[in-house]
Formats: sequence, structure tokens, C-alpha cells
Amino acid sequence: MHDMTGRLLSIRRFLRDRRGTAVIEFAFVAPVLFVLTIGTIDVGRLVWSASMLHHMAREATRYASVRGADSNNPVTDADIDTYVKNRIIGMPAGDVSVATTWTPNNSPGGTVLVELDYTYSFLLGKAVGLDPLVLQGESSMVVL
Repeated sequence: MHDMTGRLLSIRRFLRDRRGTAVIEFAFVAPVLFVLTIGTIDVGRLVWSASMLHHMAREATRYASVRGADSNNPVTDADIDTYVKNRIIGMPAGDVSVATTWTPNNSPGGTVLVELDYTYSFLLGKAVGLDPLVLQGESSMVVL
């Protein structure tokens, strides 16, 4: 009888013992927190990249519009490509494609259009099945 009472007391102590529950709860919550944290960082990077592309398209268009055929230092498409890639921040410059279109040409009164493309890859994209996104930025101005 005494042996049985000791076992019951041991079982009661075991059931009331809460040591280690925090570790188990953390093990369940940690992956969710990790994915949410990385997801938040990813969305921030995505917004930054899209904003940077639009900003650089405007900057490159302005650079081209004041350096038309009649300026002291007219620019070429290659000059605009170099201008963008030397100034872009937060993404590999080599991964940004630059397309410049002059309508009808780079003479005053014409129009310059600069289009930038960048393939954005998510940090956990492959793990959660997200495909890379192609981000675009474009701007146009009249050549001065």
C-alpha cells in the first residue's frame, strides 16, 4: 500500500511540474516568428527596391534631358546606363537593365524615356514557393 501511495505522489508531482514548458512552447512559436521576421524584412527590401528603381529612372531621365544633342556634353545610351549603375543603392548594379528611348531623337523638344528592370528574389522565396518578381521603374521628360 505504501508503495502505491508513493507512486501516486510521484505522478502528481510530475503532472504539476512546469519546468521545460517554456522551451516546448518556444519550439512551437519560434518558426512562426522567424518566418514573420524574414517576411517583414523581405517586404521592406521589396518596397526599397521598387522605390529605388523609380527614383533612379527619374534621375536618369533628368540627367539625359539636360544633356541633349545641343548641350556642351551630349549623352549616349551607354552614358545613361553608366549613370544609373554608378548611383543605384541597395541592389546589385549589374542586375539592373537600363533601356533609353529618344523620340524622335535627342534634340531639344524631343522626349527621352528611361526604363529600368530588376529581378527581385525573395529571401525565403524558394522555401515558400514565391517566384522572383520583375520590378520596373520608368520616367520620361522633354529634352531641353
